[in-house]
Amino acid sequence: MILTVKPVPVQLTTSCWNSNFPYGANYNCGIYTSSAAGAPQGVVTYQYDGGSIVTLPLANGTATFVIPTPQAGTHTVVMGYAAQTNYAAAKSSTVHFTVNPAPVILQLTPSTYYATGGNVTLSVAIQSPSAGPPNALGTVSFYNGKSLLATVPVTSSGTAATSVAASSLGNGSRTITAKYSGSTNYASGSTSVTITVAVK
Repeated sequence: MILTVKPVPVQLTTSCWNSNFPYGANYNCGIYTSSAAGAPQGVVTYQYDGGSIVTLPLANGTATFVIPTPQAGTHTVVMGYAAQTNYAAAKSSTVHFTVNPAPVILQLTPSTYYATGGNVTLSVAIQSPSAGPPNALGTVSFYNGKSLLATVPVTSSGTAATSVAASSLGNGSRTITAKYSGSTNYASGSTSVTITVAVK
């Protein structure tokens, strides 16, 4: 009499957080395995965007991992359990998630709101509630109405500034706008202020 013992079937389930979120957060996943013979032994794996396969040891049939601050875009994670000792391979699980460009808030501050001469310095600070400032990423364009005044790169502290002669702005109420270009991981944005120019 021949007795054949087959590996016990293994079920694999996953639970991942943040299927759609702005840039700046981590992506978290849990892998859970089970079988009729108790918690499977060995390791599970995951592969992020077709990269290298990462191996994780199971503890009571469970493993967790974190993908830190993934780039903006659509991503894929494949998780699996290969046949090990007395446990059969489980059906792999594929999950997709989307990282959106981080939203930005611009604060535009002129050196004066009432210019009678000299230069007016326009300073803007860029901040993101999800990712912090876009340090040295992208450019800011300053406009007087629809007329471009200057385009300058964002500094390493997430700011940008330019100075213009008050006389070049034209007398009267002037709408000054700062437009941030955005970057790979940051959305574009803009803000405006009104200043009064009275150059004699």
